[in-house]
Amino acid sequence: MRKIMSKQLAAFLMITLVLLMLGSVALQAEDSTKVMAPAPPQPLSPEEFQKISQSTNPQDWMKIQAMTDGQVKAIMNSRVLVLQLGAIVEEWRTLFLNGLTYITDEQVKLLAKNEVNLSLDGLKSLTDEQAKSFSAYKGKFMPSAYQNDPTYQRMFGMRAGGILSLNGVTTLSDEQAKWFGKAKCFELDLNSLTSITDLQAKAFGYFVGAILQINAIKTLTDKQAKALAQFQGKIACVALDKASKDLFLKYGGSLLGQD
Repeated sequence: MRKIMSKQLAAFLMITLVLLMLGSVALQAEDSTKVMAPAPPQPLSPEEFQKISQSTNPQDWMKIQAMTDGQVKAIMNSRVLVLQLGAIVEEWRTLFLNGLTYITDEQVKLLAKNEVNLSLDGLKSLTDEQAKSFSAYKGKFMPSAYQNDPTYQRMFGMRAGGILSLNGVTTLSDEQAKWFGKAKCFELDLNSLTSITDLQAKAFGYFVGAILQINAIKTLTDKQAKALAQFQGKIACVALDKASKDLFLKYGGSLLGQD
């Protein structure tokens, strides 16, 4: 009897040992498949940053991939771009930071206090806190070529505000979309979004700006088209298929360039 029990105990211990070894191997295999998150880019040296911040060439500004809080404060309300608008050449006051791939929540709070247009197309994703801070951005600059154009005034009125360009952001959470629905800017550009949820369409319908650019979205459900049509401004959505476009227009939505 004792020999039988001893054999059973030995067998149990052996099975336990084998299971532990298999578990250890599985954990090691799982660890080996994990990809280390890349380290965030480093801010430029004070000398390099100062040189770039004095440039009016947007390509120079592309070298800025990350900033310190002090550097963000140093470039507040900078004037970078000069554009040809029809027959008029004027300074388009835009803080051009499309090379920026990393930003902290605190830095977004600082940037949202700008009065100039904000171009941050290098950011691929946002935190909820960053979306909340961006929703507070209003800006006040508007090109005179638009201000003096009767067609523009008929389309958008004289709503002052800035342009917030986040064309690198590929996805939003519903919470982030809710914050953008409360945004105060004149134009919101999210041209890398390829789809939206029902809640996100509803949130965008509350946006009080004049232009919403979501040019990569190809289809809308009936519910999404109806919710998005509540937006009182113009929507730019060139990739939208005919069925979705017809739905959107049926519910009273307005597409940019189709007057």
